Formats: sequence, C-alpha cells, structure tokens
Amino acid sequence: MEQNIYDNNDFFKSYQSKRGELSANDLIEIPELFELIGDVKDLTVLDLGCGAGGHDRKLAKMGAKRILGIDLSNNMINEAKKNNDSNIIEYRVMSMNDIDTLEEKYDLVVSSLAIHYIEDYDTLCKKVYNLLNDGGRFVFSMGHPMDNCVLLNGYPENYVVLNDKKTSSLNKIISINLGDSKSLLINEENQVFELNIKHTPNNIEEKKRIEKNGGEISRVDWADYGPLRIFYKNKRYPGLTMTRAFGDFNAEELGVNTIPDIKEYDIYEKKPKIIVLATDGIWQFLSNEQVKNIILPYYEENNIAGGIQKL
Repeated sequence: MEQNIYDNNDFFKSYQSKRGELSANDLIEIPELFELIGDVKDLTVLDLGCGAGGHDRKLAKMGAKRILGIDLSNNMINEAKKNNDSNIIEYRVMSMNDIDTLEEKYDLVVSSLAIHYIEDYDTLCKKVYNLLNDGGRFVFSMGHPMDNCVLLNGYPENYVVLNDKKTSSLNKIISINLGDSKSLLINEENQVFELNIKHTPNNIEEKKRIEKNGGEISRVDWADYGPLRIFYKNKRYPGLTMTRAFGDFNAEELGVNTIPDIKEYDIYEKKPKIIVLATDGIWQFLSNEQVKNIILPYYEENNIAGGIQKL
C-alpha cells in the first residue's frame, strides 16, 4: 500500500503542533477555496485528501447532504473521525489513485492542497469526471512547486532544478526573483537582510544594460517625482518601471528580460524569524526598517494577519 510522511508519528506530532498557528492557508487559500465552492446545500460531496476533516465539518454546517472524506494517511483519518460530530460525514483511508473503485457519484468533488502529491494529474481528473453527476463540479487548490520543497533530514531527494542543474535544498533558503518585488528576512536578533534585489532602473547594473541596448531612463514628463521608467529614446513608451518582467516583449530589445536572480542562503547562518514578501506597492513607500517596525509587534502577538493589514 502507498505510504506518506503523515503516517510518520514524529512528523505527524510536529505537524499537529503547528496547526493552531495562523498560516497562509487561513488567510488566503481557505477563504478563496470556499468562495469557489459556493452553495453546497443538499449536495453530495467527495473530499480528496481530507486530512483531519476540518473542511468536511464546515461543509456539513453549510448544508451538504452527504460527505465522504478520503485520505491516504491513517493518522489523518483517525484524527478526522475523532473530531467528527456529524452523522452525514464518512471517512475512509484511501488513495486518490483508487477513487475509480467508488460506486457512488457526487455533485461536488473538492480537494485542498493535496493534488500536488499525485504523479498522474490527467488520470486523476478523468477519474473525478467519471464520479461527477451531471452538472457536478471539481473545485481544488494545489501547492506551487517551489512551496513544496519541504526539507526533511534523511530524504535524499530534497533538491530543486536551477539552471538545468539539481541543487540541494536541504537547510537552505533559495530566493528566485524576477521583477520589482522583494523578500526581506528578519532574523532572530531582529536584524534585516534583503534576500534579493529589485529589478528596477534605480539599480546601476540594470540601468547599464538598458542604456547599452538603446533604452532611455527617466520619469514621466509631467512629474518631478515617482519611479524611474524605461522608454525608447525620444519616445514616451513603453514606460516600464521594471528592468526584468514576464510578458513585456515590446521592451525586449531594450534589454528587458525574463532572467531571474537566484540566490542561496544557509538557514542556520541567517536564522530567519520572519520573511516578508511584498511588491513595489510596499517597497516604494516603506523602508526595510519601517516594515520591520510595523510587522514585529504583530508577530509577537501571533497576529500576522494584523501586520499584513497594517502594511
């Protein structure tokens, strides 16, 4: 039978100990997922990778008719059964690969951050399609590949592919950046460290490349302030504020490219406490120290959501 890391008891205990902490799941993924799910009144629901069953309990309160939650992990299913107080929810230890053995059809199939564990996505979708009633829906979320380079001692396959080469990701922070966003690390001593540079005309090396390719850097005609922009010489377009970007092919001949900066940092050396990832909407107006001073009090109160709102 297939196995997974959640049936490693030490890992599962560590995982459970962190479930009470506010996470990106609570702030972003779960609200978006349930907005997509919408009204479930009187619907039959299949939950793929149900975990500890939190979504199923919510769906039951929202009026679902019947819910089947499946998960490969015995630990997860036992936890889900322990927390279940609804007679319309059933739980089974089952792999998503085996859902074609189910006899019942469903109005809704949902999955929250589990499908990225499946190797054959196309086959899974076909199996889900065959389980749906007419007009049924498949609503799911999945993790980004770079978000799932989980580092576990004893697992030799902890690597990412950078520039066509396998790079070990064990005990490392790997920053891959393209554009004018920035990552700021706040360490255990409350010192700040930039994990990447912003690709803007303010950067000397970026500016040199643009000018070498015939571009002109200035602000818009009607303003003595605001960000520097990239123009064709003696023209007022394209007016980009980034020297590297996806999709801006009209400025490619001016040196605007899609080559990311890739930097590696040792976790034990940097000792990260908080990493702030933000776009130029933050960094154009706030310094590193200002961002740190805003976010730290909320971090100490275990209220990161409040810190994000304040920013």
